[in-house]
Amino acid sequence: MTEPASKVPRRERERLRHRQEILHAARHLVGARGIEGLTVEQVAREAEFAVGSIYRHFSSKEELIVAVVGDFADDIIEEMSEIVAEPSPYLDRLERFVRLSLQHQAECQPLFEALLTLPGQFPVPGTTTGDQMMEMHRRYLTVLEAIIAAGEAEGVLRPGARLSHAVALAALLQGYAKVCWMGGVALATDPASEVLASFLDGSRARTGGAT
Repeated sequence: MTEPASKVPRRERERLRHRQEILHAARHLVGARGIEGLTVEQVAREAEFAVGSIYRHFSSKEELIVAVVGDFADDIIEEMSEIVAEPSPYLDRLERFVRLSLQHQAECQPLFEALLTLPGQFPVPGTTTGDQMMEMHRRYLTVLEAIIAAGEAEGVLRPGARLSHAVALAALLQGYAKVCWMGGVALATDPASEVLASFLDGSRARTGGAT
C-alpha cells in the first residue's frame, strides 16, 4: 500500500514534485515544438530549474524521453481503466476506449515520433530503455485484456482468445496512429469507427452473443 503523503519525508516529496515538474515541462515542449524542442537546456528553462537539477533526475535526454512517455502512458492507462470499470453497455465502453486511445495518440504525435527514435522502441531485454519499454507495453496490454474480458463477460466477444484479441486491438490502434497521423495519411472515414468495425468483425461472439 502507498504511504500517505504526510508519511513521506519532506525531501522525498520535494524530489518527486520537482521530477513531475520536469516531466510536465518536457511534455509541453515536445507537444509544442516536436522532439527537436526537447533538449536538457530547454527543459531546464521551461521548468525554471538549473541544468544540473535536470541531470540529478535524468542522466540523459533518452532517459528523459522514456520517463515522459511513461508518465503519459500512466495517464492513458488510468483513463482507460476507468472506462473498463464503468457499468455502461460494453459496446459503448469499447467505442469510448478506442476513441480515447486514438485521441491521445493524435494529440501527442510528436511524443510518439520521439519514441520511435529510441533504441528500446523494439525492446531489447537487459537494457534500461528496453526494460522500461517492456514494462510500459505490459501495463498497456493488461488494460487491453481487461476491456476484452469485459466483452467476453457480456457475451459480445468470442471467449477463449483474450490475449489474441488484446494484441489484435493494440495492433489496430497503433497501426492507425503510425500510418495515419505519423505518416500524414488522411482518411475519408472515421478512424475510430473503422478500428471498431475491423476488430469486431474478427472477435465478435458467433453464437449467443450480442448482434
